[in-house]
Amino acid sequence: MGRNSSGILGYGYLVFYNPFFTPRKNLIFQEFDRNAFCKIGMKNILESKIFVFSVEDETIEYFIKTSDDDFKVYKYYGSYDKIEEVSMNFDEYMKLLIYIKEPNNDNFIGDLLPKEIKNLNKNITPQKIDNYLSEDKKNDNNFIYLLKKYLEKNGKQSTGYNDEEIKEIEKFYEIRIKDDLKDFFRIAGRSDGGLLNKNDLIFYKNLTVREHVIFQWNFDEKCIIDNELYEEIKEYFLVFLINKSLYYLISIEKDVEKLYVYSYNMETQELTHTGKTSNEFMVDLVRKTNPNLEDEKEEIGEMIDIKIDDEDVAGELQ
Repeated sequence: MGRNSSGILGYGYLVFYNPFFTPRKNLIFQEFDRNAFCKIGMKNILESKIFVFSVEDETIEYFIKTSDDDFKVYKYYGSYDKIEEVSMNFDEYMKLLIYIKEPNNDNFIGDLLPKEIKNLNKNITPQKIDNYLSEDKKNDNNFIYLLKKYLEKNGKQSTGYNDEEIKEIEKFYEIRIKDDLKDFFRIAGRSDGGLLNKNDLIFYKNLTVREHVIFQWNFDEKCIIDNELYEEIKEYFLVFLINKSLYYLISIEKDVEKLYVYSYNMETQELTHTGKTSNEFMVDLVRKTNPNLEDEKEEIGEMIDIKIDDEDVAGELQ
C-alpha cells in the first residue's frame, strides 16, 4: 500500500498518496519539518529518522521515528511549535483513518522515489563523442571536444546519462536541461574521466540523490530567496561548482538561448554575472586547471539512480 490504497484511504491526510507531492517535494517537505523540529529543541533528529506521513491541516502533522521498533505516532502543532505523543502506533493510526474516512473511488497513486530507469550502457568513448559532435563544435573552444581529446590521450571513457534519465532529472529536480548543458549531461553527467578532478564539481561529489536535492534546496532558500535575488537571476538551474566561498550556478531563462554562469559569494551575499556561457566557463576551467590534459583520478557522481536491492527488500517483508 506504499504507493496506493485502492481507494480505501484516497489520499486524504497521507502525504505518500498526495498526487500534488512530487518525490522532490516530499524530500523537501520532510527536510523542512526536521529543521523545524530541531529549532524547537527536539533531540536526536538524524538518529530518530523521522518520517512525517500525515497532515491534518496546514498546522497539524503526524510523524513517526522510524528508528524505533514500536512506531509510536507523534503530533506536531505548527501554529505554536509543540510536539506531543499520540496514544497509538502507526498501524493503529492507519486503522483509525479507515474508520473516519469513507472508502471511495479516488484511486490516487503516490511515489516517494524517482522513476527507475533501465540500466543501459552509459560509458562514452572518444569515438562516440566524435560521432556525436557536429563539425562546427570540433575545436578547442568546445568543452566536449576538449574532453574527447583528454579521454583519447589517456585511454579513458566518460560516463553520461541517457535521454530518458535526463528527462527524469528534469522532472525530479524541476529544472530544464538544454543546449550545451544537455550535451554535458549526455557525455559527462556522471563522470568526465578525471579531466576536471581539481575542481569541486557538484555533479561528481559523493552525494546521495537525497543529498543533492537538499543541497540545492538549501542554497535556493538561504541564498537566493532570503536575499531576494530571484529578480536578478530570473530562473536558475543549480549550483554546479564550489570554489572556497564562491558558488557557481547556471541560469536558464525561458526565452534566452545561451546558458550563462553566475557566481554567488557566501561571504558578501552578492550574485555576479560572470559574462560566460556554461560552455565557455567549462573550457576556461580546463585551461586553468588541466591545460595539458594530464591524467587525473576519476570521480563518479549520481543525481537520479537510487540503488535498491529487491532481494533485500523482499527479505525485510518476510
